[in-house]
Amino acid sequence: MAELFDVSKGKKNSVKDFVLDKFSSRHETMSELYRSWMLNLAWVRGYQNTDFDSSNRTFRTPSAKHPWKARLVSNLMLPIVRRNVSQLVHNTNVWDVIPATADQEDLNISQTAKKLLLAYWDILDMPQKLLRVAFWQSVCSSAFLKVGWDTQAGDEVSIQSQDVEAETLRNFLQLQGFTETPKELKVREGDAFIDVVTPFNMLFDPNANIMEESMWSVESQIKSKDWVIDTYGNKWKDLTETDSQELFLYPFIHGERTGKLPTKGILVHEFNAVRSRKHKNGIHAIMSSDGQMLKTPQDMPYDHGELPYTHFLEIYDPASLWGTNAAEQVRPHQARYNRVQSAVLENININTNIQWLNPRQSTIKQFTNKPGQVYNYNHPFKPEQTTIKPLPAYLDRFLDRTRLDMQDTASTHDVSEAKAEPGIRSGKAVLALQDADDSVKGPVLLWFDKGVAKTGKQLLQILSVKISDERLIEVRGTFSEQETLSFKGGDLKGKSRGNYFKVRTKTYGRQPLSRAGREGLVETLINLQLLHPQIHREELLHLIGAADVLSIYDENSNDRLRQHEEIKQLMEQQEVGVYFGQNHDVHISSIKKFIASNQWDELEPQIKEAISQHLRNHLEQQTIELIYQQAFASGMMGGQNEGRGSQGRGSQGRGSQGQGSQGQGDRSQTGAQATS
Repeated sequence: MAELFDVSKGKKNSVKDFVLDKFSSRHETMSELYRSWMLNLAWVRGYQNTDFDSSNRTFRTPSAKHPWKARLVSNLMLPIVRRNVSQLVHNTNVWDVIPATADQEDLNISQTAKKLLLAYWDILDMPQKLLRVAFWQSVCSSAFLKVGWDTQAGDEVSIQSQDVEAETLRNFLQLQGFTETPKELKVREGDAFIDVVTPFNMLFDPNANIMEESMWSVESQIKSKDWVIDTYGNKWKDLTETDSQELFLYPFIHGERTGKLPTKGILVHEFNAVRSRKHKNGIHAIMSSDGQMLKTPQDMPYDHGELPYTHFLEIYDPASLWGTNAAEQVRPHQARYNRVQSAVLENININTNIQWLNPRQSTIKQFTNKPGQVYNYNHPFKPEQTTIKPLPAYLDRFLDRTRLDMQDTASTHDVSEAKAEPGIRSGKAVLALQDADDSVKGPVLLWFDKGVAKTGKQLLQILSVKISDERLIEVRGTFSEQETLSFKGGDLKGKSRGNYFKVRTKTYGRQPLSRAGREGLVETLINLQLLHPQIHREELLHLIGAADVLSIYDENSNDRLRQHEEIKQLMEQQEVGVYFGQNHDVHISSIKKFIASNQWDELEPQIKEAISQHLRNHLEQQTIELIYQQAFASGMMGGQNEGRGSQGRGSQGRGSQGQGSQGQGDRSQTGAQATS
């Protein structure tokens, strides 16, 4: 870490030399990890005959010396990786932003931040990106999410050149290659981004035990020339592309035996340094592999002062920042399993195509397996078949033992793969075995949840600084309805000195992961009266993983949305009536949830009274309809007891009751409108 203090932010050569030196010396610290990750990627994809050629520093699939040799591959690593990925990402994130203080303003800020996290998680397509992170984490031990600001994103806006500062305008024209200043400029508003970065592309301080201890980072990506020009301006149109970049910087693709990239590109390094005594605002710079500064060294563009990355780790290793994973540990067992399987196949081939002992004097030149084949030979030089020894009985047990070794290493046994364990008859015993496998994933899920929470925190911090103008965004409201939120960066920070970015996320990941285990947990919580099915309905649905499924088939969603619109009308002092036949239970529940929300405390007294009166009108109309239903049922019963003639009188009575109820309903509507 001391080497960082030799970097001077004001001197381009200082940063350039530091970055290029760290990149060129990465073979000393990273080559073994690169080789292991590349083999993991190849083997998980099924290319388990791939090996590393240390002399040529390339990955190759050696050709068999003998064409009859069997090289069978039974890919047992892929199910392990797929199961691990599904355990990491099959839950929906439940966001929570802790208020900085107990003031009403800070409570509202936390609610706004929570809605923004929900909205941006969908805008940035984070579920799919988390799936990619989980795959890289499961195969290569590590993966990263990068949170930043993209000036080329967002809506296009027009600004007048005269309204732009002279220095900013001059830099913009230089980047775009303009010789004359246009009257109007077309620019993008900019927006936040979250990208997935593979471990091949990252370098940190080799002395750091975890990423947060590293004072600097270097991200190396291979980009096309068009991307470089579009991002950093036309002044770099003369940069020379090269196709000689190393394969370590590119995800493994089977068939690249030359070690070169399939397409040309420009290697771009992004350097970030955290705040220190010498560099109080950190350092940020971007350069090409030949030392051209695409972005000169400047202060860190993020107020949080941290490296703009979140590290997702599979299994923590105290000896390395990069950790380890199950795929790497089971690879030797997979190789042994393939060798034994190949030997069995070779034995089968020999038995089906038997070898012959043929005396030279027999004159027979060729043997076939044709039925009824006749061989003419010189007596007494008779050919005979070789005697093949049978396979030893322990061979099958050896294969089973190897497979069990892989399961023990990866903590995934037959019971977790929907296979019956021998000798197990009790359902509780099966659940206990499944939970034993799932409990091993507890630390991994905890690290994953913390990483997601850190990503959300950095996202909010960037939005609070970079968005200065009002923006409209569609978010999911309190009542699961779509609403439009108007916000700017200042709305995410209050007047106090508290921390407005205390983000945490709950995925219920540390609960039993099997569906049967979750259902058993829910049943236990209900039986112990720790949770109530009606009061804690949403929590129970999340526990069993059915919240999103049931929300699609929610038959009351239209009523909740209608009541939400009625509340907005009441807040605008418009008249809202209550009508016969509405789903009053849903309306009443929605109004009560709104009264319990933080937004209720900000309303004026007359608006509160109008909403309260609207609630009373729904309660009154619900009572009237209940009385009508009881009277209707009583009339039906009377008609059945009195015979055919009485049924007619009962029908008239029901009609008069209906008219009376309708009249009361009209009076209720009139009263509600007058009150509003």
